[in-house]
Amino acid sequence: MKAVRCPSCGAAMKRNGRTGAGSQRWRCRACGASTTVSYDDTAARLEEFLAWLMSKDTQLSMPGQGRTFRRRTAEFWRVWPMPEPTGEAHRVLFVDGIWLSRDLVVLIAHDGEHVVSWYMAQAETSRAWEALMAPIPAPDVVVCDG
Repeated sequence: MKAVRCPSCGAAMKRNGRTGAGSQRWRCRACGASTTVSYDDTAARLEEFLAWLMSKDTQLSMPGQGRTFRRRTAEFWRVWPMPEPTGEAHRVLFVDGIWLSRDLVVLIAHDGEHVVSWYMAQAETSRAWEALMAPIPAPDVVVCDG
């Protein structure tokens, strides 16, 4: 374990009991400041999630039948990948919104063969459509249904 340093003066800290919630409390030997230390393990949990995602393993085969894994990696399931703009100009773009639920619509731009871009929004507003179209070079024609 790395030595805990004081956020105020940078000196070494020593253990000084526990908080009411049970966390380790630390006190600075030089200035007397008291603090608790929390460790950010987000990178390690993301690495665990990506390793599972790229493997052929099932969650059922994991310890605890995957319940612990799902709890530890729950925040990464909510990540929605956004398309990278290629900068390619299109003559015609077809745009439409697909409602997934009452407050969730996916706005899609399609060139007739491939999906060029998409954007998730709460409603089909001008701001949402602008966010969809901003990274795409201006097409000659846009086809829509409204």
